[in-house]
Amino acid sequence: MGSIVIITAYSTELYFTLNPSYKNSEDIQKFEEWRKKGLDTRNSIEVLNDLLKAGDNAYLSVVPRHFLLDGSVPEIDSLEKEIFPLSGVSNVKSVLCNEFGKWSIYQSDRYGFNNPNTVYQKADIDFLIIGDSFMHGYCVDQKETLAGNLRELDFNAINLGMGGNGILTRFASLKEYGSVFKPKKVLWFYVENTLHRFQLEYKNKVLKKYLELNDFSQNLINHQPIIDSTLKKYLRRKVKERKESLKSDFNIKLFLKLINTRMFLHYALTVESKGEYLQLGKADQLEKKAFFTLMSRARDLVNSWGGEFYYVYLATPSKLKKRESDHQKILNMAKEINLNIIDTFNFLSKQDKDLIFAYNGRGHFSPEGYRLVAEEVLRQLKSKEFKN
Repeated sequence: MGSIVIITAYSTELYFTLNPSYKNSEDIQKFEEWRKKGLDTRNSIEVLNDLLKAGDNAYLSVVPRHFLLDGSVPEIDSLEKEIFPLSGVSNVKSVLCNEFGKWSIYQSDRYGFNNPNTVYQKADIDFLIIGDSFMHGYCVDQKETLAGNLRELDFNAINLGMGGNGILTRFASLKEYGSVFKPKKVLWFYVENTLHRFQLEYKNKVLKKYLELNDFSQNLINHQPIIDSTLKKYLRRKVKERKESLKSDFNIKLFLKLINTRMFLHYALTVESKGEYLQLGKADQLEKKAFFTLMSRARDLVNSWGGEFYYVYLATPSKLKKRESDHQKILNMAKEINLNIIDTFNFLSKQDKDLIFAYNGRGHFSPEGYRLVAEEVLRQLKSKEFKN
């Protein structure tokens, strides 16, 4: 059995090595259209190089899921203190993504998240946002993210969203940072059919402590210098590997590391538009138990400082088109533990998918999409407050 897996893995790597342009036809067509329009078709390494040449302090954006997919990360494993970072490099230009022919590059805040540092200068925090790539802000400017839209409406909003975050990394972010900031309201965004991410997160010896130990904390907010130095070393190694892969048709060292296969799997597992997620009905009992445990703890933690906790359901474009989702099942689970619910499913289903999502309705939100979601969330919050 093991030999079959090894043969399959290296056969896949050989295919990717000999066929570097393994994007699908829609991607190829998209880049050709961008080229004709004079839009940005550079890859992330080219963008990073241009920023560095211009004298910018810049790094590729990095998220917790990168470490989980890599498995063993020497830069983290070698630390004297056991740490699992939940953010990126702080106070640098972070190269994120490109879904509109323009690269999303944001200035990270003092903790490595996608916020301006001015959010920490105000006494009160109106909203703390928890989520994955949609809340991280793929692939728009900082002011166009959901948090950015709330700030434009004079709310002080802090965004802790990171691409690929599942329920365990989201709870950890709330515990490490939210409990320090103590916002008035916490908006926990659930992107449908992503509960299965817990499987990978629970395998991490640090992350699983957030579930098994009620009082566990890494005290990350006071360890940013260590986090920064560790992530910079990690990213330098990754960039070097990527550059070698790009300039060489065949590199035996990278081939043996299955570098192209791993990058492909990372893309396939983290891009929401693919829609390749386990349905909730197939999630095992451990995942459901984790949901009830962590969401109850999250609600109680926020309530402990007098804050309000809201569970926000966010549908992805592929599921809106097919109307195949875990929509009602997840909401029923949330109702079982009396969570305040904001449901955007019906609202989003009435919108023009090509207008509010990238990739002709297959990607993340467009600037217009983020704006509409921010307004809908505020509308439902106001409605709930009026009823109360």
